[in-house]
Amino acid sequence: MKTSPIASAALITLLATLLPWTASAETEEATESPAQEAETTAEEQAPAPVEEPPAPSSASCTYRDLHNQFEITAPCDELGDHSNNSQPHKRMWLAGPLGQLQIMEVPEPFRGAELDFVMENLGRFWTKRHTPGPVAPTEVGGQDARVVTERKMRTTSRTWVFSFRGRNLTVRGVAYGKRAAREERLERLSEVFLTGFRDLGN
Repeated sequence: MKTSPIASAALITLLATLLPWTASAETEEATESPAQEAETTAEEQAPAPVEEPPAPSSASCTYRDLHNQFEITAPCDELGDHSNNSQPHKRMWLAGPLGQLQIMEVPEPFRGAELDFVMENLGRFWTKRHTPGPVAPTEVGGQDARVVTERKMRTTSRTWVFSFRGRNLTVRGVAYGKRAAREERLERLSEVFLTGFRDLGN
């Protein structure tokens, strides 16, 4: 079938009009597609938000001595309970960033001895070596007691001797670190210990 020159001219004009529009649309699609793909890829590859670890708890924990006769409350993140039955005279051993707090029942023949005699013989590391610091009278749980503080190059310690329900106990708190910091820690250890024995009596 032959096409008239007029029809051919009209068809050419129509194609010339449509082709630039079609090319433009394809170009826009080609231009937008990589951006959309990049955006989608970035969303898919973006790392999941990292959750911060919980801050250390400063809640208080209550620890009981091995004879279940007294309790001591201390911040959980500063003192933990390390008591065990490995030593028959041990009543409690707390240790942590704050330092150490050890409560021991003195052995015979010191169990019912005078406090000054016990302090003189057991006041330093529970040995017969005399402590260089002055021994001072004090009270623990409303009862007569003796206390001495000893300062060394890397530690500061405080030892109490007192009678608890007919048995003499020695308590030693030890703080570590630089001088000013450990002095503060020792005072906090002392408060933890004294609060546990407050108004208990015999």
